[in-house]
Amino acid sequence: MLTTLIKQELYKISKRKTTYILPIITILFMFLAAIMIKNVSESGDTAIDSAAYFVDLYSGLTWVVYLMIFAGSTIITQEFEFGTIKNLLYRKYSRTEILISKWMTLLIMNICYFVMTIIVAVFLKFIFYPDVTFDMTINNHSLFSAMLMNVLGNFLVTWIVLSLVLMISTLFKNSAVSVSVGIVFYFGASVLSMFQTLAIQKWDWLKWNPLNMLNVGRQVQSPEMHQMTQLSTNSMIIASFVYIIIFLAIGYYAFRSRKNI
Repeated sequence: MLTTLIKQELYKISKRKTTYILPIITILFMFLAAIMIKNVSESGDTAIDSAAYFVDLYSGLTWVVYLMIFAGSTIITQEFEFGTIKNLLYRKYSRTEILISKWMTLLIMNICYFVMTIIVAVFLKFIFYPDVTFDMTINNHSLFSAMLMNVLGNFLVTWIVLSLVLMISTLFKNSAVSVSVGIVFYFGASVLSMFQTLAIQKWDWLKWNPLNMLNVGRQVQSPEMHQMTQLSTNSMIIASFVYIIIFLAIGYYAFRSRKNI
């Protein structure tokens, strides 16, 4: 039954125009970033700078987070907005199966988006930065290893944000609210990073707040980030999983407990 639900979810997603439009926009932004970076790079350290930009997949990882925020905010709320959630329940699917199928669908989407971003970034590297080779090292890691570590770190970041968005979606049944919360949460982490660092130095317990966990992507790649986060990389990874489980569990409880579906 779960497999059938996942197939149905993927089919519904394949029929949405945004499923194709948003990734195309992401690819265009990556192309623009690669071109702009090439134009403004200084001649002295061009290769080193270009390698660092490749590891970041030309800002593609950031756009993937926004893609997943949009997907996560609509995959549940649209069932309520269009009343299709009742059709699923009438077909004797359990609420647990319905919710898990949506989580699994988002996981598949997330993996596909990351793979797409990696492929596009490799293509851009060969087109615009042929001098950047995979045997170069960044932070004592090969270029490819550093890129994979960055992707895995950002995968955790994506799911911290996504699990929060899914929780809000089940609580409020409103895609606008969940999108807004997700974007503010994700964007706020970088805006408030300096204030957060000062606050953590003053109140040590604040290092466990979820905004601090959004630095796990950078810390996986650059362990010296622990001076800012005040947490080891392993602690951040474990805490990130804990927050993901908590947010998903609250969303699961809200979805299971809702009576006015």
